[in-house]
Amino acid sequence: MRQAVDVAGAERIGHGADVTYENDPDQLLKDMAAKHVLVEINLSSNEDVLGMVGENHPLPIYRKSGVPVTLSTDDEGIERIDLTHEWRESVVQSRLRPACRVRARGTRPERSKYPKHARASSRKAKRPRSNGKLERRFAAFEAEF
Repeated sequence: MRQAVDVAGAERIGHGADVTYENDPDQLLKDMAAKHVLVEINLSSNEDVLGMVGENHPLPIYRKSGVPVTLSTDDEGIERIDLTHEWRESVVQSRLRPACRVRARGTRPERSKYPKHARASSRKAKRPRSNGKLERRFAAFEAEF
């Protein structure tokens, strides 16, 4: 991860499960936060493959360090789950509160995997403001747990 951030200039890291095994992970986390390096969090995959779940998962470390995160999932053909399942897991496993969840979305065009020129035109497009409907639906969903 360190080389991806320092040498390759990564803007986005997939899975990010190994951050605590890096040399000087605290400094790496500070650098990632300062550079706004987004980390894709695959809760189910990390649990199934690595046994990382709840407090054993690095998600709380990223959040505490101010590193931007987004929930993601492996291909449905691999894990047989979808992103809705990962959002559920974020509530059950990691107890993401609404404010944290909204910050974790990370779906803005500037976080896209598409080339920068494609993202630039997308940023210029006007986007509708939230009417709060999605936030209310998330709150109702969370109330079930």
